[in-house]
Amino acid sequence: ELADTLAVQRQLREELVEIEKMASLGMLVAGVAHEMNTPLGAALMSVSDMQVRLEDLKRDIKQGLKKSSLDHYLQATSESSALALSNLQRASNLIKRFKRLAVDRTSENCSQFNLYQCIHDLLRAMQPQLKQHNVNIEIVCSKTIYMHSFPGILSQVLQNLINNCMH
Repeated sequence: ELADTLAVQRQLREELVEIEKMASLGMLVAGVAHEMNTPLGAALMSVSDMQVRLEDLKRDIKQGLKKSSLDHYLQATSESSALALSNLQRASNLIKRFKRLAVDRTSENCSQFNLYQCIHDLLRAMQPQLKQHNVNIEIVCSKTIYMHSFPGILSQVLQNLINNCMH
């Protein structure tokens, strides 16, 4: 009976760890989604602006295009496309960081990883919660430290410590 009870307890502990992992990952997903809204919204606004300006240019061409209108269109479109590109690159970087975090969290394999990047990815994903609690974390770690360990477990432990500090 004792062996059965211990087996059940072990199984419950494993399930609790999995539930905690999924809850943490859910919080990270919410944080990343929040962070993605800003660059994607700005990119959408820029592309929308370019679309409106293109329609204006088409109208001006039909009515007799002036050089000043073309110059204005080219300048505004150049600025809008640069802004859209910058924000789409920001969104792409957010997705890459989140993907690294998510893969690390779901894989329990020992691997080599950059410690600073692991910490940085986690803090970027947690940024909305940190802002909400008015917490600023400074990473004091060399960017050249590589570890052969479990990045997902390390990230999970750091996130739990940070959450405990916030609460």
